[in-house]
Amino acid sequence: MVFDGSKESCPNYENESLNTGYDEFIRAGEADDPAHGRLDYNKKCFNICATITGPTDNPITKNMYIDNEECSECPDPDDGTINQRYNSDNLPPLGSVRDLTNKGIYGMCSDSPWW
Repeated sequence: MVFDGSKESCPNYENESLNTGYDEFIRAGEADDPAHGRLDYNKKCFNICATITGPTDNPITKNMYIDNEECSECPDPDDGTINQRYNSDNLPPLGSVRDLTNKGIYGMCSDSPWW
C-alpha cells in the first residue's frame, strides 16, 4: 500500500497501532514508497523528522534531530564546540554539537560517533 497521508496507510500500522521502532522504519524503506523519508510520512508513521527533501526525481538526504518537538538540521560535527569549556554563565550555542551532546540527543545525528 502507498502512503496517502492517513495513519492507516502507514506500512507499520497493524492492529490499530503504529510500530515506530527503527527496524520498522528501515523495513518500510524497502517497500519503495516515494513518501518514505519525507516529512508527512515520517511524522505521521514514525514520529520522526524528515530524512529526505527535494523533488522525487532528485531527493536530498537530510541529517536531522528533534528537540522539544522541533526538527532541525544536525550541526557540523567539526563546529568546534565539543572541546570548549562552558559553565552556567556561558552555555554552548543552541543546536551545537556540545549542546546536543549535553542534552543526550546528538546520537540522532548520523554523523555522531554514537551512530
